[in-house]
Amino acid sequence: MIVYDSIPIKYNRHIYFDVKVEDKINGNFIFDTGASGILLDSIFLKENNLHYKTQKIEIYGIGNSRRTAQLITDTIHYEYHNENPFSALAIMFNFKDIASRKIDGIFGIETFAHKPYMIDYVSQKIFFTDSVKGYEPISIQFKNRDIHLPLTITLKNGKKIQGQFILDTGSDRTIINSHLF
Repeated sequence: MIVYDSIPIKYNRHIYFDVKVEDKINGNFIFDTGASGILLDSIFLKENNLHYKTQKIEIYGIGNSRRTAQLITDTIHYEYHNENPFSALAIMFNFKDIASRKIDGIFGIETFAHKPYMIDYVSQKIFFTDSVKGYEPISIQFKNRDIHLPLTITLKNGKKIQGQFILDTGSDRTIINSHLF
């Protein structure tokens, strides 16, 4: 395996990295494998005088409920590290009140699509590699853009729970709803 690039991150309950919006505004974004596309906080946009054409839509996920948001129909330029992606789909939503005041935007699962990568929490970097050689493959499934991992969890009392679990780097905690705890 050859590491050909990396992005510095900060881990504090979320995976944060710096993003420049429209070549001028620095933002604190998170990488969220449970999100789709790019989401921009409406307060961040307003505070930085960034205005776009929008249309009203409904979204589900942030705060675990259905909410009204704005689909940004303009193209927005983003820059992080050595990458310069352009967005065809960006959603504007006030999530600072729900998620965290530190989050200006969210990059979803498609951000690093088609690039093998590994998240190293110790060195605080996302490493991009040429392959996944040297790692044991896990038979994951993608369902509605969610990553499902086959896992077995052993509880303190020895009972095992086996099933498909969602990998969501945007969640700042693990939630298992069970009367066994």
